[in-house]
Amino acid sequence: MTNTQALAHTLWKCLGKLLAILELCVQGNFLNTSAIPHRCPHVCICTLDLLSCAKQGLQQVPVALPPTATTLDLSHNALFQLHNHWLAALPRLQALRINHDRIIDLLPQAFHNATDLRHLDMSSNYLHAIEKHYFEAL
Repeated sequence: MTNTQALAHTLWKCLGKLLAILELCVQGNFLNTSAIPHRCPHVCICTLDLLSCAKQGLQQVPVALPPTATTLDLSHNALFQLHNHWLAALPRLQALRINHDRIIDLLPQAFHNATDLRHLDMSSNYLHAIEKHYFEAL
């Protein structure tokens, strides 16, 4: 076998292994991911655990949010209200940035299901008072 043939054989062997790994990744088995599709709103930037929708002029929270997010940044938008149970789709959420928005009031169950939340930044909104019920679900 010539050097060129040996090199070609080695390259084909490596390519075959690479294709097998790629197929496993696509199927979700290699990274141990579930069958839940990765949903990223088109105005946001998503990684495995970060969801950034900052500075997009949003008036409402995007509907389809990836459930793997541990950090959500909705800062510098035009959000004025957070609906009840809106965090139910984010069971792993640990950090939430909703600062520099236009939030004037929070519904009683706005933070329902946010039991892993460790960092919350709501600064520079239009809240006139902090009510006890805002954070009862935390």
